[in-house]
Amino acid sequence: MDNFGGIISPVKSPKAYLLIVGKIVNLVASGELKYGDYLYTEKDLMATLNVSRPTLREALRVLEFLGIVSVSPRKGISVNRPDDSNCYLSLIYILMFDKTTNIEIFQLRRAIQVEMVATAAVAATKEDLERLSSLVSDMEANLESDYISFEKIDYAFHMQIVVCAHSQLCLKLMQTMSTMIHSQMQERLSRMPVADRQKTLRFHRKINQALQERDGIKAKRLMEAHLADVYIHLKNNPVQFDFNGLINQ
Repeated sequence: MDNFGGIISPVKSPKAYLLIVGKIVNLVASGELKYGDYLYTEKDLMATLNVSRPTLREALRVLEFLGIVSVSPRKGISVNRPDDSNCYLSLIYILMFDKTTNIEIFQLRRAIQVEMVATAAVAATKEDLERLSSLVSDMEANLESDYISFEKIDYAFHMQIVVCAHSQLCLKLMQTMSTMIHSQMQERLSRMPVADRQKTLRFHRKINQALQERDGIKAKRLMEAHLADVYIHLKNNPVQFDFNGLINQ
């Protein structure tokens, strides 16, 4: 049985499962446990940690809930890569318990998007920019579709800009807020006459063109102007968030 050179050692505590969680988290954070590493079977870990099966399973439930490990009856217990998890659960609970407002969520989204669009002008690959252009074409083709369909393309465009910037942290933050961002966008578009969607499309075209030209300063200025309109609408039309939907996304 391999215990990773002794880096996982026995624990003793009335709440031993919490020590196991802390030990695994610290080993991943320090790089001693690598993404994709297998911790083998429950039996192996029980012997290495000198804990009972119920204690180990409690720890594994917490670690799996946090997205740090995956547990498979056949393959064993493996350390997840950061992009294997859809969101940072700790941030979700901060948003929920602090009763985060729609304006606060938008301010965070705006800060990310304005900086990421400038970064994207430098970091985006040819394939990234081709995908962005295709989303502009999709928006043109769906200009008169129902607002839910139009919103999905609108959202995808803004997320693709973060993808173009190749910032995993900012992408994770945006994914964590995805339910809230969708709510904001859908509420706004549900009130917007179809004819007024042209303004959104014009901004997207111009932002896309600036990125194709690798002009980060222009792209940033356009994104600021685009999101200024959204901010005014949100101030006048608060959105009630469904935090249950956020947790279960």
